[in-house]
This record gives sequence, structure tokens and C-alpha cells, in this order.
Amino acid sequence: LIFNKGYNLYGIHLARENVRNNSFILVEGYMDVIKMHVHGYNTAVAALGTSFTENQIKLLKRYSKSFYIAFDSDDAGQKASLKAINMLKKNNLKAKVIIMKDAKDPDEYLNKFGKTSFDKLIENSLDYNAFLELYFKEILENSNKVEYINNYFDNIVNVNSEIERELIFDKLSRKVGVSKESIIKEYNKRSTKQKTLVKTAKPAVKPQVKKITTCHEEELIKLILLNNDFALKLSEIVNEDTFKDLKYYKIIKELYECRINDISIDSESLNKITKNAMNVNLQIDNVDYNNLEALFKDCMKRLKLKYYEEKRNILINSLKQPDSSLNSEEITNEIFCLAKKIKSTKEEVNRQ
Repeated sequence: LIFNKGYNLYGIHLARENVRNNSFILVEGYMDVIKMHVHGYNTAVAALGTSFTENQIKLLKRYSKSFYIAFDSDDAGQKASLKAINMLKKNNLKAKVIIMKDAKDPDEYLNKFGKTSFDKLIENSLDYNAFLELYFKEILENSNKVEYINNYFDNIVNVNSEIERELIFDKLSRKVGVSKESIIKEYNKRSTKQKTLVKTAKPAVKPQVKKITTCHEEELIKLILLNNDFALKLSEIVNEDTFKDLKYYKIIKELYECRINDISIDSESLNKITKNAMNVNLQIDNVDYNNLEALFKDCMKRLKLKYYEEKRNILINSLKQPDSSLNSEEITNEIFCLAKKIKSTKEEVNRQ
């Protein structure tokens, strides 16, 4: 199984069950997640590297609107923290950055100082403006106020709230000793230029949702891993007698039963279910998270169509066998019923 870190997060299957009325804690590596969970931080998830993505945000914000960022304390980790807090801010999500001194990551910090100390780090974590102040502190200390202000401008474009932006301007004014009016005027001047560029740019073409035409079972499983609740819709296949003697029926039934019994479906549980009966490549490319349900419905229809056709072929071949125990009239009627189902399902697929 291939884990696509750009679309999923390590530990999400556990964290999402515990994050209600709580905050996700974003870390970089899987060892950080394991150590965090051992110490009771059961909402920790790993972006696996510093490449936190918009698709991961779309997945996470379905479960919580609040985040702590606990990326590594080195330059790359702090740069990633800046990127992450801006991405979260742009999506109108609450976020604070946990600053770890004397340790490179949560795994090392908890080993050295323990849970009580880490609790204090969470308590003293930095909000958006406080983290910007810390991140660009060295520029201001070198007496380069213009560069400091311009760095602020580059980042606060991600702040959608005018009130919050006004409060940031107020703090920035006091920090650099420049009037708030001058700062706002300069920001608006830059903002106007950017809007003009946007207006003259070519209009973006809205991407079309690609219909699934590859192995339908494989695509179905990928989508279920992204949203376990989709497994409940497998009842359409599980409860139809037509499919019960087909190749992957038992696997589909087990996925369905996992969900109705509130068992999380992830790469590990999938391996147990398939028992290497399916060679599933879980590489997920260009997923439109806003259209996951549409993708799943399309996949279900195409899978049912495939199964109807497989079942019809099995029955047609059975009529060719010289076996007197078979009821040819009954089989013919079933083939006729399947032909109608194939026709109506094809029409549904073509209407999409």
C-alpha cells in the first residue's frame, strides 16, 4: 500500500475520533505522533514532512476548526510553521504555534522534559501576530523596519477578517514606531496593485471532476479511506443478492460491516480485510476534496454496472453448459432483469 502524504495525514483515523470540541496538534513525523499519543495527546496528526497541503486542511477542517502547530524547531520547521499558520488563517481556522526550545521536535522534547512541560508549551503557544513578531524578529533587530513591515504585508493578506487585520496594524504600528495610518495607506496601495493584476489576469478555468474509469474496487477503497462514512453506502451492493457470488463481494461486505460497527478503516485494517486478495495502489492524485461524494457515487454506479455485466455473463455461460439441474427459464428471466438494470445504470452514468 502506498501512503500519499499530500492528501492524508498519519494518525488521522485516531485523532478524528477524539478531536470533537478540541484542537488538532500538527506535527511533522510519525514518531512525533506516536510519542504524543503515548503521552495522552490523542489529537496529534503528522503532515509527514514540511509539505502541509490545502487538501490536508480540507480533510482536517471537517472535524475541527482549531489547531496547534508543533513542527520541528529548526529553520525548515519554523518556515513550515509560517506557511501552515497562513494556510489555516486563509481558511478562517484558529491556529497557534508551539515553540520548543532545547529540542528539535515533540518526540525529543517529551523524552527530555515530559508531559507537564509540554502542557506549558501549549499554554504559552503563539497566536498569529505573536508568531509573525517572533519569526521576523531578527529583521527588526537589524533596524530594517521597511523590510519588517513588508514581510508583515506579505503574510497578512491571508487574514480575511478586517477587524483582526485592524488589530494587527495597531500592534505593528506600536512595534515599529510608524503611524497606523501610514501603515494602512501603504498596505492598501500594495493591495490595490495586486487586485489590478488579478483583474487583468485570464479567468481561471474551473476543473472538471474526472470520472473513474480504472479499477472501480480500488478507487472505491481510496475514497473510503479518505471518508470512512462512504462505507455505509456499500449497503447497495452488500444487500443485493445479485452480487453475492462475485469476486470481491466478501471484501466489500467486510468494509461495510467495519463501518456499521464503528471500526475505523485505515491502511492497516484494510490489509487485514483484503488478506492480499487485492493489489491496491493507494496513490491518490488530483483529488477534488469538494467533490468526494460525487466521485464516490460515480464509482458506485460504475462498479454496480460492472457487476451486473459480470453476473449476466456468468448466467449466459451457465446456459451453455449441459447441466439438466439448472432451471433455464429462471436463468433467462434473471438475465432479462439484469439487462434492464444494465440499461438504466448506463443511463445514470451517462447523465453525469
